Amino acid sequence: MLRKRYPKQGALGALGLERSKHRELSDESLHFPVLDLKSKNEKSLCFFHRHEARAAEAGHFHLFQQHRPNDVHLVAIALDWQGRPSRVFSVNRWVTGEAWMPASQTWTHFKRWRIREPRRWDHALRDALALPPEAQDLALIGLWLEALIASLENPIKDCLRARDQTLSDWIDRKPGVNVLEDQSLDVLSNIPLASGIRQLSHRQSQN
Repeated sequence: MLRKRYPKQGALGALGLERSKHRELSDESLHFPVLDLKSKNEKSLCFFHRHEARAAEAGHFHLFQQHRPNDVHLVAIALDWQGRPSRVFSVNRWVTGEAWMPASQTWTHFKRWRIREPRRWDHALRDALALPPEAQDLALIGLWLEALIASLENPIKDCLRARDQTLSDWIDRKPGVNVLEDQSLDVLSNIPLASGIRQLSHRQSQN
């Protein structure tokens, strides 16, 4: 659906992002949408920004799930300028201020991530298409991201396991240092996405 509406940009078009304008932002940490995209109960949320994006990337989504006292961060999903996912990566706790969990617990927690309210997808799509245009686009982004997380299960799990291994290695290198708060360590793991997975996400955005 997103790809049909925005053939050249997909989700980026739904967020109102144009390459010529977005690359000239004075503050690349700005969130899109401005107040983040949240479920009605505010237990699941995400936002997109360009902060420190690579030249070939438009930016990335950060995905969070509510957990007390702090939210849990799953991974960041980077998009190219055509709105296709190019890689998943994880960041250290000091970057997001999240509640930290091992890889397996983090993934289990995110099985509950969803922006939609209805349980059935057809009902969620129907409700989304009944909204005003701007709200429609945001609701469709939520549906697309939920489907994307499911299709990226293996790369996301690999990314989380690599994240934990990086931390383990750094603990060995820096005994006595709280590596979760070590600001010299920001990106913990990075998994490029194969072209087949990217094409799958492209097809999903068309539905």
